[in-house]
Amino acid sequence: MKNLLKISLFSLLFLSFACSEDNDTLTGNGTEGGLVDKATAAVTYPQGQAPTELLSSTFSIFQGNEKVEMVEVYKQFFGKVDVGTPNETIMSSNKALLTTVMMPLESQYETATIEYSYNDLISGLTFNGAPLSSSDLDLNIGDYWVLTFVSHLTNGDVHANVKPTTTVTMACGSYLEGMYNLEVTITAGSGAGTVYNLPGEELTKLGGTRYKGTSIGPYNERGLISAGAQIAGVGLVFDDICGQIVLWQDPSWNYSAQTGVPDYTAQFLGPYYNAVYQDPSQVTSSSVDALTGVITVDYNIWFSSGTRSYRAVYTPAP
Repeated sequence: MKNLLKISLFSLLFLSFACSEDNDTLTGNGTEGGLVDKATAAVTYPQGQAPTELLSSTFSIFQGNEKVEMVEVYKQFFGKVDVGTPNETIMSSNKALLTTVMMPLESQYETATIEYSYNDLISGLTFNGAPLSSSDLDLNIGDYWVLTFVSHLTNGDVHANVKPTTTVTMACGSYLEGMYNLEVTITAGSGAGTVYNLPGEELTKLGGTRYKGTSIGPYNERGLISAGAQIAGVGLVFDDICGQIVLWQDPSWNYSAQTGVPDYTAQFLGPYYNAVYQDPSQVTSSSVDALTGVITVDYNIWFSSGTRSYRAVYTPAP
């Protein structure tokens, strides 16, 4: 595993503050040194990422009269068992060494950056009677690891720091960006049953869990369906929230007087104010199949002649 070390030197004013004892947050003697002063409090692990992809966090050491020559970083897993039953509870694994960082003994206040992958986090841990799964999909959203720090000083003393700690929490990951074959069906309203095929649909990640496509209903800008279906800049915008697809609600859309759709609950149809929106039942039925990667999105488009409902099915392109 790769450990990166970054050293920073603070002003004498800061150092005079750091040299004072603070037994509420540190263990050991502040004048002796050996204290982990600060650490990254929280790190998010996106479920579904490659098991070798690296996360990172930092910790800082106060060097006193005695110097820290090495810091051991330990890991412990906490996870839910019997999920969804009356017996649901949180259990912990054993504690195991994650990595060892050698300190350079150059500055009174030193900061180190460590990097680690899912494979690193699970190695050597036993949970509920078995090794942690090699697939993060077997863990639950909200499960977490706690990283703790043990300082080894040049005089042979060892400080097991109670605080601070770093918590690495399992969260929903979203990886939908790419090319799809899109099939759109009118499910209600004028033209119900009509099916449109729109190959070459691209989903672009806008950040976090949000994506933008290149079509809404049959409307696109790549020459498909008909000349009347061409709208520059059109594209459905939605969030993938733990596998549920929720349409973005544009805060600038305020055409309730024209459409009857409440302000700020819809997005535009390209440059037009036609409301593109979901009702609660459509949110419930819109999802991502975790095994096949197929995305299903149900939504409505308001037209002056009457609202139409659509089902869009995105199948990953080969």
